Amino acid sequence: MPFGITNLRSKVDYAMTMLRHGWTIHGDEKIKTLENLLPNSGGFPIDENGNNPDEIISSIKDPHKRGTDVNGFEGLALDDALAYTNEYKHYSFFNPAKAIAKIAREQSDDSQVSILELGCGGGDMLPFFNALGIEKYLGVDGNPIAYKHSPHIQKRPEHFRVLNLSEEIDFGMKFTAVCTFEVLEHIPETKLDGIIKTVRNHLGRNSIFLGTASLQDDLDVHITVKPRPFWLEKFAQHGLVPHERHKEYEKLLADNHPFNWNGDNTNVFALKLAE
Repeated sequence: MPFGITNLRSKVDYAMTMLRHGWTIHGDEKIKTLENLLPNSGGFPIDENGNNPDEIISSIKDPHKRGTDVNGFEGLALDDALAYTNEYKHYSFFNPAKAIAKIAREQSDDSQVSILELGCGGGDMLPFFNALGIEKYLGVDGNPIAYKHSPHIQKRPEHFRVLNLSEEIDFGMKFTAVCTFEVLEHIPETKLDGIIKTVRNHLGRNSIFLGTASLQDDLDVHITVKPRPFWLEKFAQHGLVPHERHKEYEKLLADNHPFNWNGDNTNVFALKLAE
C-alpha cells in the first residue's frame, strides 16, 4: 500500500481514537517521579542545544555509515531518534502502539496497564499510547538531542529519561510490558547483559517483554547482529523464556511494524519470566 494512503489512514485512526481517550490523559504521577536507582553514565555526550535535528539528518550522506565513533556509543546513530521530524515515519508507529497496547492488556486484569520503552527515540509512541487510554508510560533513550527537541517529549518530559541503555537500569517498578525495538543490535555484545538485566528488573510474574533484534548486517551501527537462537539463549541466561503465546504476539507485532523494520529483516520476541 502506498505510504501516503497508509499515513492518512493512521492519522484518521489516531484522531478518532483521541476522541475516545486522548483529551483526558494527563500522565501518571508515579511515573513522573521515578528515578534510576543505579549508577549510570548518562546519554550520548553532545551539546543538545547546539545541534539542530534537521542539520544532523542532512549531514548523513551514506545511510549505511552513521556511526559516531564515540567510545561507548559505537552503535548509536544520532538520527535514529529523530523519526518525529518526518510525518510518515511518526505515524507509522501508531499501529505498533495499538498492537503493544492490545498485548499488554491481555496480561493484566488492571485496565491501567504500564509500559516501559527502552530506546524510545523521540517519544513517537507516547501520544499514541495516550490516545489508546494508557497513561503509565516511561520512555528511556540515550539521545539527548531527541529529548531536547522532540515535541512529543517536550509536551511531557517527566515521562522520559536520558540514560545509557548499555548499563543496567532499575526504576524500582514492575511494568505490564517492557519494550525495546531495534535497539539490541546497536549494543556491543559484551554489554548486552546490562540492557537485559534492565528488562528483567522491570518484569513481574504477569509481565511481558516485547522486542526485536535486527538481522541487517550492512549498517555500521548494527554491531551485534545475531540469529534468533543466540538471542533466546542470551535471554534465557537472565531467566527470560518465550511467552506461551509468543508466536501469536510476534506475528501481531510483525504485521503492524513501523517504517524502520519488518518481520523479514529482524528477530521478533515475546518473552516472560521463567516459572
